[in-house]
Amino acid sequence: MRNVHSTERDSEKIYNILLAEDDEDDFYIFNNAVTSIGRPIQILHTSNGVMFSSMIQTQISPDVIFLDISMPYKNGIACLKEIRSNPAFMETRVVMYSGSSQKKEIDTCFDLGANFYLVKPTEFSLIQLQLRDLFQNKHFKLNVQPSRDKFVMNYQKTRNNKFQNKLVA
Repeated sequence: MRNVHSTERDSEKIYNILLAEDDEDDFYIFNNAVTSIGRPIQILHTSNGVMFSSMIQTQISPDVIFLDISMPYKNGIACLKEIRSNPAFMETRVVMYSGSSQKKEIDTCFDLGANFYLVKPTEFSLIQLQLRDLFQNKHFKLNVQPSRDKFVMNYQKTRNNKFQNKLVA
């Protein structure tokens, strides 16, 4: 994948986000979390894989696509395959956004060219932290896939109320 450098200062860049998420509660939480971290964003939302496929056939050009894996009609992995086979989206950042931390799914997404894999945290503050860290990540900014050991962001609270990024080997 080619490096893409922004000519705008990163803090001023407006990210056009396309979120494919079938769960309305998860969409609401994601929307609130991403807007609360102070980034200028615009979100376009679709609730299933078939609608997603229709949307990317139009003239949309998101900076980043967040894909839930478990969507009705067409899952996120099938959508990822479609994105990466379309030359118009070869340089679009694709972030898998899933409740699953199954190694097989993560490996498949990595091999298919997703930029990152975010395991949905259970707490709002961790979702905010996870998204903030994603947007500040050097691999995300440069639009390059990190190594496999830095591909997954799986934020969880520890017993002493601190967070950790639980690695999925």
